[in-house]
Amino acid sequence: MKTWNLGNTTVRNPERIKDALRVFKEQFEGRKFDVPTQNEFFSELIIANVIKGDPSQAGSRDWSARKWASAFNKLGLALPRGTKVNPVVTITEAGNMLLSEHALESDVFLRQMLKIQLPSPTEDNLDGAAIHPFYLVLSVAYELLERGLRPLGKEEIALFVQSATSDNQAGEIIERIEQYRTTRDVIEGRIGKRKFFLEQLTQKARELYGDDASPQKVSTLQDYSDTTVRYSSITGIFTIGRQSLVIKEDQVNLAKALVEAGAPKLLSDEEFWDVFHNPTVPALPTDNTGFLRNDITSLERRLVELSQQTGASVEGRSEISRDNVLELKRRREDLEHELTSLKEIQFYRAQHSSEQVEDIKSLFESIMARETIGGSDYRPAWAEWGVWRVFLSINTISNPVSETRGFKVNSELFPVHHAKGGAADLCFRYDDGTILPTEITLSTNERQFNMEGEAVKFHVKSVVEMNQSSDVIGVFTAPDVHVATAHEFFGADFYSQKLGGVVKLNIVPLSFEQLQSFLPGQRNACNNGAELLEKLRSLVRLKDASQDGAVWLRQINQALAAN
Repeated sequence: MKTWNLGNTTVRNPERIKDALRVFKEQFEGRKFDVPTQNEFFSELIIANVIKGDPSQAGSRDWSARKWASAFNKLGLALPRGTKVNPVVTITEAGNMLLSEHALESDVFLRQMLKIQLPSPTEDNLDGAAIHPFYLVLSVAYELLERGLRPLGKEEIALFVQSATSDNQAGEIIERIEQYRTTRDVIEGRIGKRKFFLEQLTQKARELYGDDASPQKVSTLQDYSDTTVRYSSITGIFTIGRQSLVIKEDQVNLAKALVEAGAPKLLSDEEFWDVFHNPTVPALPTDNTGFLRNDITSLERRLVELSQQTGASVEGRSEISRDNVLELKRRREDLEHELTSLKEIQFYRAQHSSEQVEDIKSLFESIMARETIGGSDYRPAWAEWGVWRVFLSINTISNPVSETRGFKVNSELFPVHHAKGGAADLCFRYDDGTILPTEITLSTNERQFNMEGEAVKFHVKSVVEMNQSSDVIGVFTAPDVHVATAHEFFGADFYSQKLGGVVKLNIVPLSFEQLQSFLPGQRNACNNGAELLEKLRSLVRLKDASQDGAVWLRQINQALAAN
């Protein structure tokens, strides 16, 4: 092995690991992990909504199940095949702690990630390695922050971090990053910058693999950087930016303390297992009540500042013990959530600015160029985040901003994952009572409606039934709208037992480019909610002069076309 990887390229979203481990424990602990059990585990993951798919599908069920089990093993959460003495599914102490109510999820993951090392019984050997990969990632990211430089990028992880073999290479890596940025920053345009990166990555693959370098190995370097970013984020210290790994504002003190404490001890194989499965080691700065109290004071001070800046009130908090570590940790976590709520208000108000408008447009370019972090699994989240920001930029919604989105955001307001099913992806309310349930898809082919459109109709129907006195206009947006989708929305209606009759649905299909044209300063700019609603109503009225969905779609395209 020439490079290491934090995480698992099959289990790309580590946010699902806890739910998957719960299924593993509750239904399979104590059983042999043979092929029939693997097939059953895969089906149960689907039933539990941990993954998508058909529980009865044939094919790679056992292979996928083994990948999930491997992720548990490499994080020290389970021994899928047990031990020689007891060869059955075994959840470790660390795994049980993750599932308990007596620890913070981020604490468990942080301890486990800090203990991952090379060489190790759980990892493939990396030539000459004596390294704790997560500690090195944290060290590089923190040093960049200390120097006032941009956060650690996904490209830079692929080029300079993942082939490192020592915990002491942070300084050397940062020098290479600065040299890379100096050259890259003078290259004009996204295409030119991307070409430069791929040239450098190809050269890196040649350095690592010599004559065995191939396009597949170049692709693997990119995949590994992606999973390194995503698995680093489950520690609670980082948030995932569009193309970078960012230390959270409220976690800088913790990051500093961990880096200054130095790299963890490299363990022998004999020592490793006991330590790896022990959920209480290594000790964290946040195990210390003094550290927690100081951090809480800083967070409370920041909360007061944001409250004054936003005009939003802050709820009073009950007294807690100054010496109870778990209570202090939960208070710290609660403060982080409150800070995020106030930051979201600031974020909403800022989206109208010309700088943010340009950033929104750049985001959509990155999505379509597949340059955002997270690969194909994470693109829907970025798309939903981009559409959300378009509506926020118009800046006159009446419902609380946190209630407008169906997806979660982290403390830096980036999306954690895409919206769950069962409701509209986004929902905006306006002062005149109008409601805009909004659905986003990346699908563009003739199956676009079958994949997404039926759910859109159901979600809009649900909003209509629950808000009988309101005007409801659904918005459906995709990179491109297929004519079959437009035709389905053209005549969309439903029979409502609740309303006692047939109700016509108004659902406006828009391409991403058309939606962006509503941004402030653009060709179809909407500077407030009233202008946006009139624009959408005018597109609905175009149905009256159209005999079918194909004609209506052409009318929409003409109405929104560039002058």
